[in-house]
Amino acid sequence: MLTDADIMAQVLAAFRAEQAEHRQAAGELLLVLERDPHHPERKQLLDQLFREAHSLKGGARAAGLLDIERLAHRIEDVFAAARSGKLELSPKVCDPIYAGLDALGALMARHDAGEPTDLTPYQPLLETLAGALVDLAPPATAEPAEAVASAPDLEQRPTAGHARQGEDAATVRLPTSVLDSLLNEAGELMTCTLRAREAAREAAALAELPVRWRRTWQRLGPRLARLRTAPASQRPVVHHLDEQIGDTPVAQPVGYAGTPREIVEALEQANSLLGELGTAVANLSRHVAEDHSRLAAVTDRLHDQVRRTRMLPLATLFPPLRLQLREMARAAGKRIELSVDDGGAEADRQVLDQLREVLLHLLRNAVDHGIEDPDIRATTGKPDVGTVLICAEVSGDQLSIRLSDDGAGIDLEAVRARASAAGLIADAEHTGEAELIDLIFLPGFSTRHTVSEISGRGVGLDVVRSNVERMRGRVSVRSRVGEGTDFLINVPISLTRSHGLLLRAGGAEYALPLDAVQRIIAISPSQIQHLEGRAVLRLADRPLPIVALADLLDASSSAPSVGGLALILGSGERQVACQIDAVIGEQELVIHRLPAPLVRVRFVSGATILADGRVMPILDVVDLVRAAVGSRRAAPPVVTTEEERRAPIVLVADDSITTRTLEKNILEAAGYQVRLATDGQEAFDLLRAMAENGGCDLLLSDIDMPRINGFDLTRQVRGDPKLRNLPVVLVTSLDSADDRERGVSAGADAYIVKRAFDQQVLLDTISRLV
Repeated sequence: MLTDADIMAQVLAAFRAEQAEHRQAAGELLLVLERDPHHPERKQLLDQLFREAHSLKGGARAAGLLDIERLAHRIEDVFAAARSGKLELSPKVCDPIYAGLDALGALMARHDAGEPTDLTPYQPLLETLAGALVDLAPPATAEPAEAVASAPDLEQRPTAGHARQGEDAATVRLPTSVLDSLLNEAGELMTCTLRAREAAREAAALAELPVRWRRTWQRLGPRLARLRTAPASQRPVVHHLDEQIGDTPVAQPVGYAGTPREIVEALEQANSLLGELGTAVANLSRHVAEDHSRLAAVTDRLHDQVRRTRMLPLATLFPPLRLQLREMARAAGKRIELSVDDGGAEADRQVLDQLREVLLHLLRNAVDHGIEDPDIRATTGKPDVGTVLICAEVSGDQLSIRLSDDGAGIDLEAVRARASAAGLIADAEHTGEAELIDLIFLPGFSTRHTVSEISGRGVGLDVVRSNVERMRGRVSVRSRVGEGTDFLINVPISLTRSHGLLLRAGGAEYALPLDAVQRIIAISPSQIQHLEGRAVLRLADRPLPIVALADLLDASSSAPSVGGLALILGSGERQVACQIDAVIGEQELVIHRLPAPLVRVRFVSGATILADGRVMPILDVVDLVRAAVGSRRAAPPVVTTEEERRAPIVLVADDSITTRTLEKNILEAAGYQVRLATDGQEAFDLLRAMAENGGCDLLLSDIDMPRINGFDLTRQVRGDPKLRNLPVVLVTSLDSADDRERGVSAGADAYIVKRAFDQQVLLDTISRLV
């Protein structure tokens, strides 16, 4: 029998999933009504909007979440006023409602984390929502509406079973962890299938041995026939005086092999046994092959079925993106409409999770760099409202997405000027359009000279390319000056299987997604040259950075050879050559994601289990390309001075011991030497002392510190003749536009917000500056 605690836990679990659906549905409905106040189905939309809020309130009350109930009730009051025609859903009214829906999600997250759900921080929001109703008379139908909505609430609201037309209503709700577990089990079954395939191959090879003997026996046939008819040879017998003479058998001499007839009969018996063995092995081989075939078919069907259960419509990505685009456009003072044609496409949940961030960055780019200001659009004859179009389609196991805007296109001259100033191109005048467009994906590259809430830090498009390539996909750009820009993305619809290249480097074996390898080439010492202090491979009159894969992975301390095999990795203008020892083969990989706390390990994207049971790491091509581009280690052995071998020194200044320890561990794991300071004054004193003894290579500083804050510390560094060229990276929780501007004005080279802190972004930023 269930206890009260068990019942309450079940109610809470149900509300946890339900509140997310209600909040998303309410946001979508509100956005439709805000964009079109005279929608032909306005009344039905308002009724449904009220029911979403009412269900939120009732579910929170049932789950005992009184703070969430109170906030949901306040939102419900606003919807009731709009429903009765006493309140217009203008942007001024909608803004606090969107904030309230987000606050409900934040309160739920706090409750799940075991933290108190206090409404005190949201008191201004509650007052704003109440303020929208101050001048309104209490609607006469409010109570009846409440009564009507409370009874048929669950029946009137569309359920998951009616989400798609024609879908069977007999559906169940499963946690995604259950599907993940099923997918892992299917992956284990596929590993067993690989082992069965190897067993079938071994059985087939074993069955070939008796066949080879049969062919040999046939060649010996004529000789054996002659032996069979040959007379027995007489062997001389010598009698000694002391031997017994009579009927007692005489022992055969040592080494006697028998008569030819006896030898032939023995061989025929052996041949008969081998024939029976061959028949048995052939039958076994056939049965094993049939079992493997059936097992492979069942496994593939099971894997596809489980994979399809993880598929979600691409349309689920767009409602949150519409809301975020609304906020970004308003912040930029622009009017932008998002049009979507998803083509009914579906993809794995893992793919959609990564695409969400990709599309968000592309929308930011369209708002800040693509769509022009309204006055500029008016002068060029364009409508005041800019348009962003997202189209998608599935072809085979590939998902194609095109995001287009009708803005100004990419300003290639601005890209050329910024790249030339940053030293990214040697011959600015003769750099082609394709190479210039490829530069916009580089880390830290931006044509903005100021940092805004939307962009300016040179991170967005770098994240787009990195995430797409980590999904084994490709991204390309087409731009038309004055007409707009198209971003074309191609990714697999699922990331659980891939064809992989098995290779050996530095005595260890690795797997690499085969579609990430552009070419495999044999190289000779004459093809490797030195350019600007680093080794490059001349390939089709184009120099590519070349580095030994074992060096990147620290898998071997021996100097790499100057010949052998090289893999051409990367895309566009950012390609590199990685030397390897050997290619082992090609195999279909069942990809297992790394578990916590190994979710993000540099150079490793996952693991696979081979047919012999060994676990093999799958390399992350994005990390390899970035490391090879930034690596200065030459492929041939070169003599270096002690100064060149010294690991870069980074000074970390932060008054939080937790943050100092975290950053110290990250940097030391990446090969840097780390010095620590607890405030700005100590950091400045330490920098001046280090300047007299080898110097420091980079300052990584917090902003809010005692004695001297990060802004003032940066100014003092820039004002010191011995330190003025020191790279400075500010890592802080202050993420407002004013704070970023202050950091840039003080002379910081990079500005990283702790709230969006990512280990790889930090390491890439430091690698670029050191």
